[in-house]
Amino acid sequence: MTEVDRMGPEHLIALDGLIGGGLVAADRGLSADSEPGPGREPGAGREPGPDAAPDVLPPLWHWTYFLPRPAQNELGPDGHPSRRSPAPPAPGLRRMFAGGRVSSYESLRIGRTATVTSTVSDPVVKESRAGTLWFVTQRLDYHQDDHLCVSEEKDIVYRGQHAGGGPLIGQRRADALAPLPVEAGELEAGRMAAGAIDAGGIEAGGIAAGGIDLAVDETLLFRFSALTYNAHRIHYDLAWAEHEGYAGLVVHGPLQGILMGELLRRSGRSLLGHRFAYRLVAPCVGTQTLRVRELPVEDGTTAGASGRSTGAAGSSPGVVARVGVFDAAATLTASATLTTL
Repeated sequence: MTEVDRMGPEHLIALDGLIGGGLVAADRGLSADSEPGPGREPGAGREPGPDAAPDVLPPLWHWTYFLPRPAQNELGPDGHPSRRSPAPPAPGLRRMFAGGRVSSYESLRIGRTATVTSTVSDPVVKESRAGTLWFVTQRLDYHQDDHLCVSEEKDIVYRGQHAGGGPLIGQRRADALAPLPVEAGELEAGRMAAGAIDAGGIEAGGIAAGGIDLAVDETLLFRFSALTYNAHRIHYDLAWAEHEGYAGLVVHGPLQGILMGELLRRSGRSLLGHRFAYRLVAPCVGTQTLRVRELPVEDGTTAGASGRSTGAAGSSPGVVARVGVFDAAATLTASATLTTL
């Protein structure tokens, strides 16, 4: 399946308003009609990252383009398309976004027509303690000016309906922030004991000490659903979220992925020429403040200025950085690794 998008600035500005507070739009002189405003020339203000040409789409923000728009009668009771690709492999299954891999070769440009070609793998069935799981991978190749700019794979998992009667996952709302882990082993466990750095008190959407904090409430979840044309009711319908086994609204996987990409971009590391592999580690449930932080690479170090691991010879070759998203309870809900292509 091939789709075409004119790559206008509207979606970039809308997403920037959700997670960036106008940072990208202001620094690039973008408005809804692509006309710079007074004092908003490209490059003015805060440094937005290495891919900051006025017409360059920030990495991973292409997820707000090339969106299928199914008719209302094509949606299932959960809000997902019941027939369009990728459709559930069997009726009555719940859909979960598990992660994916994004290879960036060239920047996508605002204002230029681009195309995406999509293919979907046959379902792979696996048995788990939670029951039967169906795994589907969607491959998407993005071309602009006859060049392959981005190639990615998205992993989707389908499972049976929530049986009911058991405890719900997560909580409806979290106001307090647990301290974040600082040691590599604690990071993998998603918890921390004593001696952590308390990163509370950072303004929503701002850059914390080495990271990004974003206050996620019902309004933001609804707006991100609208921006990405995602009608899955677990993100905006509390009663349906509880029906699927969650105590609160579920934070979108792509939103967490974009936030991890933003941490890399704002810290001066480009995704061009790299592979961004991300996965959802645990459900992120409830309105709360998310904290995005850089994680140690496998040898316990962080990436140096060269973009390579600064550890010993045993470190993973080609690893540029690892990042993660922590919920209010300091549980690691998503992680990503950036490697050279």
